[in-house]
Amino acid sequence: MALTKAHNRMIEGFPGTSNLFGLKGIKSLIGDKNDAHYGWGGVIATDSGKWIMIYRKATMHATEDGAEVRVRTSNDKGGTWENDALLYTDASHDARPDHICKMANGRYGFFVNRQDEGSTHFSPLFFKTDDDGATWSNITVTTTSPYTFASVGGIVEFPASQGGHDTTGFISYGYLDASGKDAFTTTDNGDTWSIESEVGQASGAITTLSENVSIRVGTQDKWIIFARASDAGGWHDELSTFTTTNMLNWGAPIDSGLENKGTPPGVIYDADTNMVHYLATARRGRVLDGLHSHLLVASVDADALYDAGGDFGSLGISYEVVSAIPDWFTGYVHGFQDEGRWYASFTFSESGKGNNVSSSSIGLIGDFVSSGVDALQMSSLQIRRQNDVQQIEIIADDNLVTNYPLEINNNAETATKKYGAYGEIAVQGGSEYVVSYDGDYTFSVDGDLKWDSDNHLFGGLTAPIASTVSAIHLGVQGSTFPAIRTSSGATSSRKACVFHNLNGEVGSISTSGTATAFTTSSDPRLKSSFSDLSTSEIEGVITDIANCTGKFNFLTDPTKEVLGFDAHKILDIKGLGSEIGTEGNGSRDLALGEEDGLDEEGNPLIVTPAGVDQSKAVPYLILAVEMLINRVKELEV
Repeated sequence: MALTKAHNRMIEGFPGTSNLFGLKGIKSLIGDKNDAHYGWGGVIATDSGKWIMIYRKATMHATEDGAEVRVRTSNDKGGTWENDALLYTDASHDARPDHICKMANGRYGFFVNRQDEGSTHFSPLFFKTDDDGATWSNITVTTTSPYTFASVGGIVEFPASQGGHDTTGFISYGYLDASGKDAFTTTDNGDTWSIESEVGQASGAITTLSENVSIRVGTQDKWIIFARASDAGGWHDELSTFTTTNMLNWGAPIDSGLENKGTPPGVIYDADTNMVHYLATARRGRVLDGLHSHLLVASVDADALYDAGGDFGSLGISYEVVSAIPDWFTGYVHGFQDEGRWYASFTFSESGKGNNVSSSSIGLIGDFVSSGVDALQMSSLQIRRQNDVQQIEIIADDNLVTNYPLEINNNAETATKKYGAYGEIAVQGGSEYVVSYDGDYTFSVDGDLKWDSDNHLFGGLTAPIASTVSAIHLGVQGSTFPAIRTSSGATSSRKACVFHNLNGEVGSISTSGTATAFTTSSDPRLKSSFSDLSTSEIEGVITDIANCTGKFNFLTDPTKEVLGFDAHKILDIKGLGSEIGTEGNGSRDLALGEEDGLDEEGNPLIVTPAGVDQSKAVPYLILAVEMLINRVKELEV
């Protein structure tokens, strides 16, 4: 039986790649506190084995003056990072690093795009290090204005056959306008750079080319270029590809047969196998192949793809799943190799709405086992309280919206915004309902306040009322404001509170015109027939209760003497204790508040006090009084 694509996705690895990332472990490299937006730049392994990470740090994805370009290094393959240092920042403009790449003679370099919040562009900077990231220098690559640098693919070889140099020749691509691509070239290992304009042009339905990645097919004069593109309707649905023998003249782009929808391209070329691995970032809002929050790959022989003009579809190549990735997997994906193993860094956990998003992190996928710490970190960093959040989107089935209200506090918890039943502003059934607050802590509803189908209003619960784990915790705010207040519009009897379990109503608190009554269920229809207690039984019970009664002081108030019961003695009365007394949890010989093993959910069991319901002794006291009255009558005869 032939396997469908869905079946193929269940197979470890993916066709033709021998499982490119090995064990496909995932971890967070930076951003575990969600205190900033991190992205771009990526990681590279140097010849000495040291890893260098270049990244941008800011508060949001969008252009932000004063954004930082920073560097960190690792000597244990990303296990720990050290020497975090600021490479560049300027209060007058943003700074966005491109992918760091290996050059010649032990040099590693990358470009930085600069643009201010008013959309004024500046000439890019080229950064280089000749000592594995210990020291850095940079030069300005002067360009006409305006200029936007958006290569993503970084710096690649520019051989002599193309007008460069076989050892120290390199090229990178940016764009001077929205339609064409331009080339930065060097023949002296990045000491100086020249610009070649309009080496790639949008054509046909494609109106804009932006980020791109280029690979060379072996040592041949054959290049395949992968580009993010737009058309008249916005992001182009398919990845655009070019095949060319001339790095300074790409020709016309084609649709590759792979969905793309504006996600930034990521490509690994494995020279040992001559395989091209196109890496796609499927995510919510940019669903690819029906998936989001997944790293996808389309793998194919490089010569075959070149001969097909860059058309994966004509070769029958489609996406396969590499791995599920944490939510808001936005790219960019930068692959690198170390000791024959492939890794890729990627950006994820953006808040996901517009450009003013924060809380981004840089992750890593590769041939290692993810630890429990990795999994915990990757999960928790996406749900922690975040700074400068612009928007939070909660997506739920319609019948769940009322069950999970939202409360937002500032860090000091001195200010709170609460979103109750249907939120402060909510849409339900096509109508908008607005809840507003005044200075007296009251609220009004513009429109009809909607309740759920069971007549429940959820204003602070973490679970529906019908749940057995719901709880409301109320603090008493001094002597003026009560924790709970109920008000009746009549002086006749009204139930202020009722208590239910699976048997129905088992008690209530009621008010009349002048008093409050506390009742427990006592309806004879709930009981079997009554039977009388004998005199000896009454005498025995009274004696037992009396033996459990005495004077004592509570430890928290040693000066006040109290008359009452010993709960443990009450509980030990055969046939009576469980009716009058309530056993605390934990061993009786442990002090209150000490831990005594684990509860049913595996949490430490804290010893809590036993109790006595003194009202349960009243029926016995009444019977004893009746018995004494009868005895007195007998003696008076």
